[in-house]
Order: sequence, then structure tokens, then C-alpha cells
Amino acid sequence: MPRCSRSCTVRRRHFESHERQGQKPAFANETQDFLWRGTHPAPDIQLLSNSHYHLMLTAGGGGYSRWNNIALTRWRSDTTRDNWGAFCYIRDLQTGDVWSNTWQPTGNTSDHNEEIIFTDASAEFRRTFGGLSVKTQIVISPEDDIELRRLTLIHRGRQPRSLELTTYAEVVLAPDASDLAHPAFSNLFIQTELDPERDAILCHRRPRSPDEPGPCLFHMMVVHGDNRHNASFETDRAKFLGRGRNPVDAMAIEAGGALSNTSGSVLDPILAIRHTIILQPGQPVTIDIIYGIGETRQQSLALLEKYRDYPIADRIFELAWSHSLVVLRQMNASEDDATLFNRLASAVFYPVRELRAEGQVISRNRRGQSGLWGWAISLWAISIK
Repeated sequence: MPRCSRSCTVRRRHFESHERQGQKPAFANETQDFLWRGTHPAPDIQLLSNSHYHLMLTAGGGGYSRWNNIALTRWRSDTTRDNWGAFCYIRDLQTGDVWSNTWQPTGNTSDHNEEIIFTDASAEFRRTFGGLSVKTQIVISPEDDIELRRLTLIHRGRQPRSLELTTYAEVVLAPDASDLAHPAFSNLFIQTELDPERDAILCHRRPRSPDEPGPCLFHMMVVHGDNRHNASFETDRAKFLGRGRNPVDAMAIEAGGALSNTSGSVLDPILAIRHTIILQPGQPVTIDIIYGIGETRQQSLALLEKYRDYPIADRIFELAWSHSLVVLRQMNASEDDATLFNRLASAVFYPVRELRAEGQVISRNRRGQSGLWGWAISLWAISIK
């Protein structure tokens, strides 16, 4: 097994792709077949949470972020595409080649090595594009309502290499039901704000009544060791993707250069930040991509200041590991139980025909929802879909 980023005892689920060698590892499973060959109907998933902030990730890099009962980023259960979530594009300025830190959204696998590691405390994605190695570690802070996505890039060539890194996520900031019922109407109440000094974007929902709470969602990209403040921003989905396009072929990624820095009341809000970095041969560069939410704007600004500091951000990995062990102990669950829970959750989030009974069996059923209670299945478990 590959080395884990932390000396933890939690069980890991491990997937690899060796498309370049044209061989399949002996320990590969059906989930890998779905990711790279499309033969499995539902992806393997990982659930991370601190009891308030919840993150769901698929092995392809899709998923969603939630805070209590509020959806922060847009997601739909689509087993055929799995292209909803928070992504990061990587573009080579010399060649124009475009990749992403996870399989989604670019979806390119030829001539690349893939490796995904899920633990109870984190998720890790490793990709290699020729001489460029990209490692992404994702954790939830047990202390604050933030998620940290740490990218470590290493260039193994002989000459310096210039790259553009661009994040992308669609904003919801409302209950899932509201977004599903009328996403265009729900988007009208979101206000975005740029904070160039902190390399961040903030957004909040304009209240419809005086007593309505106004949480503030924020997104920040920090390139450690780089004080140039060359970030550009985009919060308008139409300007980022272009007409008739989607995240796979976004216009802003093909065009390159600085983003438009659009903010305010946009019809279809997103969170996108672009940084240009220069990789020296053999020298790793660390980029922290942070999503989070505070109950007020002032609290969100304080969290932005807090997690710009590398040692504080680095501490999250140790806290997340300790938190995962405590949660398992409180639940009286084993590591095998945790692995099983995640596999069962995949069938809930991505229902598939293979797990349904035959039509004749379903037609004979005369029980209602209460008939599930004896199997410890509640209405909530069914309605999260």
C-alpha cells in the first residue's frame, strides 16, 4: 500500500488506474471500472463531516458541500456523468494542455497515472501527467466549518514550468429543495463580493425578511511562498463557461489569462479563482484551496485570516484524524463498519437498477413507509436523494 500522509490506523479504500501500462492491478475493484471504463453504475464515495459541515466526494472528484440543512454547492445524482462539485483546473501556459486535480471535470486518463485513497478522516487524489505530479488532500476541520483542499505540485523536468490554476464551484446557499424547485429564482438572491487582499470571494443571500439569518460563504486560494497577489476572480457562470458549454470545455479555461473579476448580483453565481504559478524543477509548491461558511460576514473574514497561515491550516490534518477516531469510538463502530457505511451510502446517493427487486416483487408490496422502520430505515434516509 502507498504511504499515507499521516500515520493513522484507520482503514483505507484504495483505487488505482494504470491505463498507460495497459494493465489492471490485482487489488482493483468494480469502482475503478466505473471510474475509468464506465462499466459500474455507481461510484464509490467518501463522507466527511464535523457534525455541521458535510462533504461528499466521489472517487472521480464530484460531490457536494453542505452546512446544516443548507446546500453550499450544486449537486445532482447523475450516475452517467458525476460532473457536479468543486473542481480545480491546471493549464500549462507553454503547451496549452489542460488537466484537473481529480478525474472530473476534464476526464482525461490516457498517459496518466491515477490513485485515490479514502480514509475515515480524509480523501486523497494523486495524479501524474508526464513530469508533473499533483497530490490533493481533502479534510474537514473539526474546529471550524471549513473544508481544506491542499494541492502539492512537483515538476520533475529540467526547465521551469508556468501553470494556471483555476477553481470552479456553483453556489447554492439554500436548502436543496429550493434549488431543485427553481434554481434560476433561487440564484437571484445571491450577492458576491471580491476580497483581493485575501485572494478570496465571499457571497451571501439577500434576506427576504428582517429575521432571516444571513450566513456568509467564502472561498480562498492561497499559494504558499508566493506574495505576488496575482489572483483573478469570476462569479458569473455564463462568463466562465460560455454559451452552450459545460465544465468539461469551459471557455475561460480555453482562453486563459486573467478572469473578468465580475461580482455583485449575477444571474448564475459561481466561485472561481485563478492563480498563475511557476514551478522550479524538483521544488514542491503547496496551494491551499479553502471553502467555508460563517454565520456572519465578520466571522467569515476572521476564518479567512486564520487559515491563510500555513501552520494553522496544516494542523487540520492532525485534528481530522483524531476526530475520526473519537467519532468511531462514540458510535461503537469498527473500521470495517465505517467502510461498509460508505459503500451503502453510495447506493443511497446513486440508486441503481441492479439493487432493485424484480417488477413482480415490487408490484406485490402492500406496505407503506412505516414498514421500513423494522429495518432501521427512516424517511430521512430515503428523502436525501
